[in-house]
Amino acid sequence: MSWTKPINSLVLVIDIGAGTSDLSLYRLRIDPEGNESVGIEVDGSSRVLTEAGNHLDRLLIALIVKKSGITSDDSRWINVHGALELRIREFKESLFQDGSVFVVLEDWIEVEIELEEFLELEAVRQFGKNLRSTMVEILESIDQSWVGWIKADVGRYLTVALTGGGAELPMVKELAEGSVTINGSAIEVRSATRFQNWLREVDENLEGDYPRVAVSIGGGRRRLIERGETARITGGDVVNPPTLGGYFQKGT
Repeated sequence: MSWTKPINSLVLVIDIGAGTSDLSLYRLRIDPEGNESVGIEVDGSSRVLTEAGNHLDRLLIALIVKKSGITSDDSRWINVHGALELRIREFKESLFQDGSVFVVLEDWIEVEIELEEFLELEAVRQFGKNLRSTMVEILESIDQSWVGWIKADVGRYLTVALTGGGAELPMVKELAEGSVTINGSAIEVRSATRFQNWLREVDENLEGDYPRVAVSIGGGRRRLIERGETARITGGDVVNPPTLGGYFQKGT
């Protein structure tokens, strides 16, 4: 994110960690001339899914064991599971980076997993569907002035910022591509810059690890985004401006 030019955008932050996937929507405003950097969370936009990196780890272990032919009544079952749990992150990274992974289990049992067969598992496909449906549910449940703000200008779009160890997973990256249909209307979606230019100037070798440490690096910046209160509605040039309720008293 640039600190040298004005920014006024709606950003959906999707953090795919080990134990949970966390989603929240923010309105960000950067005003270099006014020395203002504010992030306001959209009221009611936070969601937490218990499906995340660990969930995919367990699915990959199950697939490897299944293809090995080792069943639960086999004396090697416990040892094989223990060994896989120690190295499953390594195997998963190889699978997604190289398109396949080759695993050697006890007694030199060899198992090869192709990325496509893993992605075709119903439980893996469901993980991607759950992330997408949660994204849609957030945007449909909040006050529609927020979505109206995006649709009010053809140049506007929803920015999706992917963070966490699972940010590079295919089903996660798809959330920041194309468009998303909200209440029957499509809005454009674009990915936030994956590796910030200011950080590249500091150390370009951090690019591979950046999604995992983005939150920590952001917290260590000299200039931070101030967190404002949550906001239920937004104003400005929206398609259907919100109507404010209240009580009116006639003077005497």
